[in-house]
Amino acid sequence: MADKPAIVLVHGFWGGAAHWSKVITELHRRGHDRLHAVENPLTSLADASPRT
Repeated sequence: MADKPAIVLVHGFWGGAAHWSKVITELHRRGHDRLHAVENPLTSLADASPRT
């Protein structure tokens, strides 16, 4: 397959999409052009936890 897959980068609880900047730069350098860094707005641990 000639096309490279799309890559979605999702940060952890205390991070943000900007934390992927060095990874994105390196992946672009290696020929990946479909990159997405998702901003996942976590406001608190209670908001991120499943409710029962």
